[in-house]
Amino acid sequence: MLTDQDALRLAADSCDLALVVDRTGTIREVAGGNPELLAALGAGGQLAGKNWVDLVVPDGRPKIAALLADAEERKAGKPARWRHVNYSPRTRGPDIPVLHAAVPLHAGGPIVVFGRDLRTVAALQQRLTDAQFSFEAEMARVREAEQRYRALFQALPEPTLILDGRDARVADANLAAQAAFDISGLRGGARPATDLVAPAARKALELAISAARSSRREESLDAAPAGRKAPLRLSVMSAGQAADAPVFLRAASPIREGGMAVADALAELAPDAMVATGPDGGIRYANRAFAEMAQIGGSEHAAGEPVERWLGRDGVDIDVLLANLRQRGAVRHYGTVMRGERGAMRDVEVNALARADGTGHVFVVRAVEGRIAPTHAERGRDAGRTPAQLAELIGRVSLKDLVRESTDAIERMCIEAALELTGDNRASAAEMLGLSRQSLYVKLRRFDLVGADGRDDG
Repeated sequence: MLTDQDALRLAADSCDLALVVDRTGTIREVAGGNPELLAALGAGGQLAGKNWVDLVVPDGRPKIAALLADAEERKAGKPARWRHVNYSPRTRGPDIPVLHAAVPLHAGGPIVVFGRDLRTVAALQQRLTDAQFSFEAEMARVREAEQRYRALFQALPEPTLILDGRDARVADANLAAQAAFDISGLRGGARPATDLVAPAARKALELAISAARSSRREESLDAAPAGRKAPLRLSVMSAGQAADAPVFLRAASPIREGGMAVADALAELAPDAMVATGPDGGIRYANRAFAEMAQIGGSEHAAGEPVERWLGRDGVDIDVLLANLRQRGAVRHYGTVMRGERGAMRDVEVNALARADGTGHVFVVRAVEGRIAPTHAERGRDAGRTPAQLAELIGRVSLKDLVRESTDAIERMCIEAALELTGDNRASAAEMLGLSRQSLYVKLRRFDLVGADGRDDG
């Protein structure tokens, strides 16, 4: 027959905690293979002689009584029943969970109690519970954001569709789009966007979607919805460059109708060049006068092209114009040049206005005779000679001197434009121009651009 000590050693080797208790529940011996658990419970001499039921939380006392009863009633060959019991911690902290089973040594003899530490399992359960609460909170935020998106999307006055997949199928459409393209929801399954326009415009829409995905720029075209005659101005914008990136398709009001037709007619008859662009400077509309100054066959050839292709000196002026439009909303009497496709260059004056809804800009370009008043980028020095002026100097001034003068003028103009764009922040201007600060200061002194107080720090 096993002694109490023999039984205790066997139990300690096979579990985290082993107790030998008598039939009244008084602890006689304590041992275990988990020192941390023993320390947390205050094992050894501190537990010996105590009543087992006094060590557990109140709702665990019935379980201790049940374990002792299980040991009394256990029959040979019958497996022991395990019960989860929580111990009161010695210091502040969470309860200590232990899984217990009680086995009698012999009839009427002491009982050996086996214990398995459940703190790791309890910690994992707590982490799982915390993760579940966090997940539910995040899902609630996602649902709230989706509700706001749905409300805003459906309230948009312009017909707007979201296209998805390589074949640009309609993933979502607001109420205005459902009315414009005669679709009621998407219950019939996602349809390719090309099915929503007239057959003659399907290829153009397909090319516009492909171009928008590859360039990440807004593409525009005119197309009539399927089964209708009045065309719509469609704008296509991609959320990425992947072949299956989501695409946003927005439709403007029917073109060439009502007030729009009157506005277009007036713009076509205007003596000054007029051009409307998107926020990025891409041309959406140009009148006949603009086409003539740009020396292109017709205004339709300008659609989709960047306005700096014809307006401004090597794109610098357009950057300055757009920056001022973003800051002030309008620019008046801005002097620059208009470059034609066949080499003609004309001095022009630009008045520009940013649309109130942030969808683009309108430029009115007027040709002027001779040189106009210098802009900020030309202040104090001529920004460069026209081709006619350069031709007059050939034979009298060496090519080296002409190139050096033109280079200096362009360099000065770029530095002044950068200073204007950055609000005279010279450190930012140096970074924009790809120069070190020291190099920029040298050029500022060279072109006499240092402030009146002589300060040349950033």
